Amino acid sequence: MNPFVDKLSPEKKAIVTSIHQHADRIMSQTPRFLYFTLHNSEHFSNLFNIATLLEEGGLKFNETERYYLSISICIHDLGMCLGLTEKTREDILLGSSDSNDYALIENFVRDNHHEMVDDWISTNFDFLSNLGISPADLGILSKISKCHRKIPLKNQNGIIKKLGSILRVIDELDITPSRAPQDTFKNMYPQMDSIARWHWFKHNIVDNWIQDHNVFYETKS
Repeated sequence: MNPFVDKLSPEKKAIVTSIHQHADRIMSQTPRFLYFTLHNSEHFSNLFNIATLLEEGGLKFNETERYYLSISICIHDLGMCLGLTEKTREDILLGSSDSNDYALIENFVRDNHHEMVDDWISTNFDFLSNLGISPADLGILSKISKCHRKIPLKNQNGIIKKLGSILRVIDELDITPSRAPQDTFKNMYPQMDSIARWHWFKHNIVDNWIQDHNVFYETKS
């Protein structure tokens, strides 16, 4: 898989590999929401690569931390797909609105998908248990995964605070044009609201988005 995962014991590496393959199938084959940037296997691989770079830079991980972070990398974004396969629009919006507006629905999922990790764990409890993951470990993995966005990290403790913080950092560092294809962006740009536009645009401004052209972006307050 990756040098970061390769340092795990054979038993734990096998568990991470199974979860990675499962998550990859969900993220790659489930139709994503219209205005989401790509959250497929490449995203997982990039996060593992960034974790490897941090480790090479001196960040230390024991076996348990490496194991928990590896699984959390694989499952942290699965809430972005649950709404498409297992939930109605009313479920997705938690009763806050019933709308056919793609932007409203997708922004809600974007803001709340970290909370849907529990739904995935519950739905796949037998699969995870058969791999040898205990209920206690699942609780820890859920908390670490949720920390990749919005959860106040200062309110966390111990391994959850450490790994939740690292997961948030490496997730934010995965900014690359391959996650927001320019051709798709150009075609869908007129339909996007300002939030979706920024999420696509920020991936491209880290590279030479359009050479020899100045690019301006303006948001409305």
